[in-house]
Amino acid sequence: VLTACAHALIAPPVRLREGTAPRATSGDYLAGLGQSTIEEVDAVVVGCGPAGLAAAVELKRRGFDKVVALERRDAPDEFEVAKAYLYLVDRRGQRWTDAVGATDGIRARGVSNEGFSLTRIYPDEKGIFPTKPVLARPGAAQAVWIPRASLLAALAERASDDGADLRFGVSVDNLCAADDGAVDIACGATTLRTPLVVGADGARSRVRDFLAKELPASSFEPRELASPSAGLTYKMLQVPPSFDVTNKTDGSRFTTRSRDAYTVPSRSTKPNTRRLRLGLLPSRDPELPRTANVIRPATHEIWRCATGAEVREFLRSEFPQLPDAVVSDEACEAFANAEPGAFPSPQYVETVAATVGAARCFLVGDAIHAFPPDLGQGVNAALEDVKTLGDVLDDQNAVAAYQAARAPAAKAIAHLVQRGFPYQYDQSVWRQRLFTAGLVGRVAANAVFSKLLPEKIVKRVAPPPVAFSVIDGEDYVSVWRNIRRATRTTSALAIAFLARAVL
Repeated sequence: VLTACAHALIAPPVRLREGTAPRATSGDYLAGLGQSTIEEVDAVVVGCGPAGLAAAVELKRRGFDKVVALERRDAPDEFEVAKAYLYLVDRRGQRWTDAVGATDGIRARGVSNEGFSLTRIYPDEKGIFPTKPVLARPGAAQAVWIPRASLLAALAERASDDGADLRFGVSVDNLCAADDGAVDIACGATTLRTPLVVGADGARSRVRDFLAKELPASSFEPRELASPSAGLTYKMLQVPPSFDVTNKTDGSRFTTRSRDAYTVPSRSTKPNTRRLRLGLLPSRDPELPRTANVIRPATHEIWRCATGAEVREFLRSEFPQLPDAVVSDEACEAFANAEPGAFPSPQYVETVAATVGAARCFLVGDAIHAFPPDLGQGVNAALEDVKTLGDVLDDQNAVAAYQAARAPAAKAIAHLVQRGFPYQYDQSVWRQRLFTAGLVGRVAANAVFSKLLPEKIVKRVAPPPVAFSVIDGEDYVSVWRNIRRATRTTSALAIAFLARAVL
């Protein structure tokens, strides 16, 4: 997401209505700015998040010589408390990391999901005990938990080693069609002229906006879907990598480890007012700062804490199992002053690649699909985009091939996240219980039918739950198709049964 930029934004040339004077060319634009430095390169990647850095690696791997990647942040591995979340790079994402030989490096910086367990630390006599997470699937045993900063550092190191030109602290001021059919990307005193653009600049993509202006007949406007987790507000609370807590069963001390995952429920049990749950995911590096996820509706009382002292008082009241030293005064103050984020609605765009003049333009990652982190698929879908991009680049019709492959996938994953596991954030006790009951029922039905019918029939009648199929690495489009088929089949059987009962 583009926020404050290092350079002032410059408004793009205004498109005039048909029948008026022609729009300004890139030469007119540059002359008006007094800019004369044009650097011709083979490809430009806008954005150096996981998708952008992976795209830079892939372009170099596919033989592009001068590859430039632009990022407004000053460094690839900046620790940003607001973005100090972890990724689970699963089988889907590892198809790309395996192809480029990056999996071992990511494993060295992360924690394997194999044997993954979750320890609950209660504020009362329930005490402390480990539990198996619902979505700890055998198919995801080789997945890797890795902090965002660590993944970005690994990908940036690989891209630089491969010869990509990573330019940090650089903001994109403008994109426009060049006179020779290329695209000009203005960034400070330099304009990059390129025949290939990869937009990896997030849900508010400047590259996508440029394409929408150049190609108004195409569908670049995100299509949003409803979801129970959309709109939930979140902040990150910084804690030490390892710390002591009190076991309220017997008063003993328990020491957490950075490599393990924990959930810390609050004392209050009334939903959406004071009840809270701190979530800590595993991190390999014991020196890295660690954060606890705070995810609640915008009406929750935690968001009313305007000062560090108020945050401290809330924590003391709701988390007696946590000593004050676990969260420093500075961390409390930072939490109070931080701008909260909000989970987006599941969304996708229908046009994911286009030609402007003679230039090929591709969108990857959040620029074409964004959604809440319910299934941990943001980074994996992005890496799958990049792998597909690399696979089709040598195709004479690469734009059409990428569009045919990734547009349906973007639509499918948005719909799957909508249904996957949206009540995991404790929004509603009863809805969460109903959803869990339905999940158990689907697991049971799949197990029973799998013993009686061929696999192809089972997928039409009683496929595994959405979350299981996705985490196991099945194709997004196939999973979505199977779910719709099963819904139609079940509905038809139910109607037939009711009709027979009535008659």
